[in-house]
Amino acid sequence: MKKIKTISDIPDWFNLDNYSYLDTADATEIYDALEDRGQWVSGLNSPSVVAQKDAELITKMIKLGKKTTERYKGYKQSPFITKFDRVVTEIETVERLDLGGGGLVEPLSCNHLDKLYSTMINELPKVEEYKQRQSEITKTLLEMENRNSTGNSKLYLNEIALWDCPVDAVFNEKNIKPFREKSIHISLDLAGGSDEQILEELSKLLPKWRQRLVIPEPDLPKIRTNDLNKIVGNKIIPLIDLICISSLEGYSITNAVLARILHPTGDRGEIQLTQTDIPFSHKVLTLEYRKSLSEKIL
Repeated sequence: MKKIKTISDIPDWFNLDNYSYLDTADATEIYDALEDRGQWVSGLNSPSVVAQKDAELITKMIKLGKKTTERYKGYKQSPFITKFDRVVTEIETVERLDLGGGGLVEPLSCNHLDKLYSTMINELPKVEEYKQRQSEITKTLLEMENRNSTGNSKLYLNEIALWDCPVDAVFNEKNIKPFREKSIHISLDLAGGSDEQILEELSKLLPKWRQRLVIPEPDLPKIRTNDLNKIVGNKIIPLIDLICISSLEGYSITNAVLARILHPTGDRGEIQLTQTDIPFSHKVLTLEYRKSLSEKIL
């Protein structure tokens, strides 16, 4: 593998100015850029056709110096999503779990999930239909790569994702059972109490539910107040891009060169990059971290 040891050998696609928008970005924009990188890295090794194509599209957007969030600009939401929301609201028959509740917060059984599952089995594509649509999906994904700025695909974006995996392969007892065993769906009486009262009641019920179901509180990554500042100030997004694309294209960049290209004023050097920034970039790409970050800022 070729190793880049001088700044002059950095590929022409990289320009630090392309990331200047992050300097004034709000928390949501920073999260979106990070989430795209997480999906990018996972998509490169995914068996999913859509995930792979999306990863390829992200690579192209980065190398063109564009925001990755703009890759689906102009695409509409699938009508199925609206239909799905309607199906959920029509599920009326629910049973109370024998877990105990309060006056404002009540746990529900998984009976509504059974009904939802049955509905989805009828509404979503089956394996046979899925196979017939693969060629059309591939064609549409290629159109997405070459579309104009507004986008004019006839196939909705979420429909593409929907058709990427047949319902038979996802919504089955084997896959749903772990989800059921780890989840509680609740009913909130919004008109019966204030936000403070509902939250107080929920805070008392959660420990009881965890104890009853033997589901301890998970040890999720802690999001520090200055994490967003570190992501922007330490140039974590362009660092991820440089490392990932260099790996994809069969070369590597020394940490000394990375430090000089990312921090031309010398405010951070090879030691900080090696000991702090690269380990931090690995951390922020994990699904657990991104989930915790989204819950904190969105």
